[in-house]
Amino acid sequence: MNITIITFSPHGNTRKAGEIIAEYFNSEHIHSQLIDITGNEILWVKKDFKSFFKSIPKHDILMIGCPVYAHTFPSVMIEFLNSLPEPDETFGKYAIPFVTYGNVSSGTALYDMAKKLKIKKRNSIMGLKINTTHSLCQSLYNENKTQREYKDLYPLLPKMLQKVKTLNANTLQ
Repeated sequence: MNITIITFSPHGNTRKAGEIIAEYFNSEHIHSQLIDITGNEILWVKKDFKSFFKSIPKHDILMIGCPVYAHTFPSVMIEFLNSLPEPDETFGKYAIPFVTYGNVSSGTALYDMAKKLKIKKRNSIMGLKINTTHSLCQSLYNENKTQREYKDLYPLLPKMLQKVKTLNANTLQ
């Protein structure tokens, strides 16, 4: 089984969550690859989504993560999700959307992302809301930052692993 984790993370919180998830899955012998699209010239300057998606490795599950801005996900992610290819021999039909938010509210971001993924014929098997330090407050916290900030994520990892493992191999493309 292969999982591709795509993050958009201007301040690094979502990327760090993606790294934690990828490390966990890889330690459990489920191949996971993290791709951070923040500042990707092909996507955001050239607007060549087709070329970018051709570079994505074959996967069974696509995880997409981004921060929450004003109770929803960033507008650049709307463009990204609208350009996402439908499932085929490379792109699996299962998804796990996740959002990071800075102690205020995740709003409708996770729900909105799952709706966009459904339009692209993805079956979201679960979603994650990860509470982190707001980007404007990051300089206030230094010690044990990763363990403290992602404390909501760690208990979810075994649950997510169980969901992934229970997917019947016959249903994966």
